[in-house]
Amino acid sequence: MARELEVICVGDSLGIILPEDVLQRLGVEIGDTLSITEVSGGIHLSRSALEDSEFMKAARRVMRENREVLKRLANS
Repeated sequence: MARELEVICVGDSLGIILPEDVLQRLGVEIGDTLSITEVSGGIHLSRSALEDSEFMKAARRVMRENREVLKRLANS
């Protein structure tokens, strides 16, 4: 199924907004990393292999559980 997505300005860059159902199929959330691979006739968008590692799962859990502390440290 083909969809048209509008290219928007994001700061000094360009971006697109992925529909919710696409994000769910990719299994991504805010802060996750996507991989773009060139394929015959276009591109393939997938969740980064690093996102599936146990290390990354643990890091995301720690960041989620300690969000306020990490914000304070970043601003100090």
